[in-house]
Amino acid sequence: MKKYIVILAAALAVFSSCSKRESDGAIGDKSKDNVYARAYMMCIVDNLATDILNLFEDALEVNADYHHRTTQFDFSGWDFCTPGTIWTVKPYPNPLQGLMMECIGENRWSAIYNGDYVFGDSSCFPTNISMTLERGAESGQKGHFNWNITLEGNRTEDNGYSCLFRTDAVVSYGVSDRISSSNGGWDVLTGIYYLDVMKDGKVADYWKFEMNGSSAYSGKFSRGL
Repeated sequence: MKKYIVILAAALAVFSSCSKRESDGAIGDKSKDNVYARAYMMCIVDNLATDILNLFEDALEVNADYHHRTTQFDFSGWDFCTPGTIWTVKPYPNPLQGLMMECIGENRWSAIYNGDYVFGDSSCFPTNISMTLERGAESGQKGHFNWNITLEGNRTEDNGYSCLFRTDAVVSYGVSDRISSSNGGWDVLTGIYYLDVMKDGKVADYWKFEMNGSSAYSGKFSRGL
């Protein structure tokens, strides 16, 4: 049940092994280039966040199966929609193995991940994420939902570079009628992401990515705010 809108062709590499080399998807000195900086933020908005949403929709599908048959999640048999229940993504061909998913209320969950994650072509670095999710209405595609999320995290790279990223309050990932009956994805995004570029522990730049009801590809990128 993969529901990607693949905006960057490089996103196909999320299943590759971690090489920790600076390339497309590492901040580095290339952060000074607006096109590159925007693509880096897209790795968060349209890859990292949607990878997590895909896993939650997979978990909901497994939960709907009476036998809970899965090779993707580790759990103790508890219902995924019961507050306090925790499922964990197994070591599996998955960019977020070890992700912890906890139900915190009706149609609400939290997600925590601490591990390596691939941005762009092959740049894989330690990435820590905390997300809250609220499931909205089901789209025209069975098992595919609208979501409201908050997300914050950080990423440590080579040569003294790192970043802090977060949503400004809630970001909505919605599904229009245009894609609701196709292969999925989210094409009605509303909200703002911020990212602080750090060099040797000091802020080097501020980035902003704002979405106003269309796909992530149409989001407005700005910097130095």
